[in-house]
Amino acid sequence: MTASGLSLALAICFELIFGNWIFGQNYGTLEVTRDVEHEFDTAGVYDGGNIRYERDKHGLRGTYERPSRIDILAVGGGTTDEALIGEGKTWTDILAAGLARMAGRRVAVVNAGVDGQSTAGTIRNFEQWFPKIPGLRPRYVLAYLGLDDMTVMTNNQAAEAARDNLGATESPTAQYFRNNSAFYAVYRKLFGEPEGRASMPLPEGKKVEGTFVPLPEPLDLAATASVYAEALDAYAARLRTLSEMIRKLGAEPIFATQHAGDYRVDKNGDVLGRPTADGAIDTGHFALLTLINWRTMTVCEEVRAICVDLAETLRFKDGDHYDAIHTTPRGSAKVGRALYEALKDRLQFSETARLLPN
Repeated sequence: MTASGLSLALAICFELIFGNWIFGQNYGTLEVTRDVEHEFDTAGVYDGGNIRYERDKHGLRGTYERPSRIDILAVGGGTTDEALIGEGKTWTDILAAGLARMAGRRVAVVNAGVDGQSTAGTIRNFEQWFPKIPGLRPRYVLAYLGLDDMTVMTNNQAAEAARDNLGATESPTAQYFRNNSAFYAVYRKLFGEPEGRASMPLPEGKKVEGTFVPLPEPLDLAATASVYAEALDAYAARLRTLSEMIRKLGAEPIFATQHAGDYRVDKNGDVLGRPTADGAIDTGHFALLTLINWRTMTVCEEVRAICVDLAETLRFKDGDHYDAIHTTPRGSAKVGRALYEALKDRLQFSETARLLPN
């Protein structure tokens, strides 16, 4: 055998033995961000300096012993993933720290959020991604829901519902190679990967701060509900499916609502918006998101999940968001603390317990 032939044979053997083609966990063409550690500069976003973003070999954020020992698996879109919030400062980290103090041991709250993913994509996580994580069996699955489903409702529903942010669409063959090649894994370890969109500053005008004023009269949510009736029904159906899939995984579902950053709700529960040039008051995402939150809590009670209506109790201020949707570390801390207060008396973490009786 020639030297080149021997080199090729050794390369093939190396790929087959150390790659995921035969013996490893084959992720096919799934675009799950796995085994990465990035540093992002948040200057121009919220002036947080350099932050570290990590996902392990299973694509998860957070500290845990093994997948079967995860206490809470958090799912959702970009407000769960928190790509621009560094390790230790995400709301999942804040929740984990609070529960650990209560339990007297480490409580593994693990982040499986996917940026831009609606409930349609979250459901497919249970079909395409989570089965590839050996032994995954969390005690609870916490779904932090609402904002990304607005995209499904306000854009082309069929197209948006089909978009799960999991499958490679532009180059499936290249993604298949990246997922399985031992040589690519070595290259990535040595030279890293492009930092992606999270390293880029937000375009000017994204931050939503300033003067928020009361509305002259209550919003007509009934009119919005009429426009989005079919979309809200479809969302409710996805929640029911998600609840079923969580329980099939052996976990109890927790549904939590959320607020956006382009309106305010004061201590009395009154809605505040921003004055516009034509004399109107812009309340941003409030109307449709409120309807989504109401539907979330209705279905949550229907399927007997654990219901946390953060939108009812949590109040944000300027500086809590770095754009209309995503929270700064200060805002994330508020979310984490609020979730802890809502859950601390409802969960326990012995080997056998799931839910405390009401």
